[in-house]
Amino acid sequence: MALGAVSLLAVMAALVVLKAKKEAYLATDAGVEDVPREDEELLRMEREGREAGVPLEPERAREKMREAMAAPEENVRARMAGGIIRDLCLAGYVEDAWKMVDPAEGQVRDVELMAYFRYAKLDPAELLEKAGELREKAEVRRALDGYLSGGTLEDVAGVMALPGFADRLKELEAGYPPDMKPVITELVRDRLHASRSDVERDAVARFTRRMFDLKAVGIDLWMEVTKLNDLRDAFERWEEMRALTEGTFQEGHPQRSGMLQKLVTEDGPKAMSVLVPRDDRQGRADLVDAVRLWYERDWPNTGRWLEEHAEEMNPEQRDAVYAGLAEYEASAGDAAKARKWAEKVADAGVRGGLLLDK
Repeated sequence: MALGAVSLLAVMAALVVLKAKKEAYLATDAGVEDVPREDEELLRMEREGREAGVPLEPERAREKMREAMAAPEENVRARMAGGIIRDLCLAGYVEDAWKMVDPAEGQVRDVELMAYFRYAKLDPAELLEKAGELREKAEVRRALDGYLSGGTLEDVAGVMALPGFADRLKELEAGYPPDMKPVITELVRDRLHASRSDVERDAVARFTRRMFDLKAVGIDLWMEVTKLNDLRDAFERWEEMRALTEGTFQEGHPQRSGMLQKLVTEDGPKAMSVLVPRDDRQGRADLVDAVRLWYERDWPNTGRWLEEHAEEMNPEQRDAVYAGLAEYEASAGDAAKARKWAEKVADAGVRGGLLLDK
């Protein structure tokens, strides 16, 4: 059998397994309670759909939709319409449900689209096709969110890893307005916010790394999630972060500083032993940042380490560290300590450039 045929069969098999897992997952109470959603309306509709238990047929659905549209309040119309689309999808009338989605912009169409993409059990190719037919970027975002937020992180990772899916997703999301984030970015943030244990945060971090490798999320989000993944050793996370940001200068980057904070909190001397040997521009910035962070929380031990290990740093590193501490004390309002650290700076040019009058 040709390689292309084998690959195609493998993808088709993966889709079948994914759909079966998703259906089984959605059929349980755990599947409802454990998946965070931005819109509580989906949660309510899911519960009602499982409790109703009576399949809805298209003819009856059209009657119910006419009744729903007669309701005076828009939010009531939207709620009823979303439930009808849900029930049609759950009964297997997916194309009828798609044709019944209100073409007019508004809350009714918004809720119907969320319901459709949440319950239609589309395979990934169908999702991309249907989402591509939508007129507005907000609708595309709603469709993608409705589809992807319904599965486990493993489900989503499996879909994203399918050949061409991540690239097509990026095409669909191109042109979002500034306040609208890509669906995978929001999914990561939602799951991270909902995490209640180190194990859950570790699962989100592992998923985020896979999405970063697929270029579905950016380096900043990956760094943020990695920083919070305390199930892993802090020094191991730091080395991964340093390796993935090699060649970029990130002085003062909040997630990088946050990771350095974890290093000095866990073991200040060990952190110094890791940072001192790296004497490029980024390495010096990391060292200065880490020494300041350690000094803020434990100035006696930081000062003692600097006295005992100053010769392990080269002159440029020492001057940078002392200058950083001088400016820190100046900003804290302690002029005497600021002068003490400034006097240790050997390079007159560096010393003269210190901003101590703060």
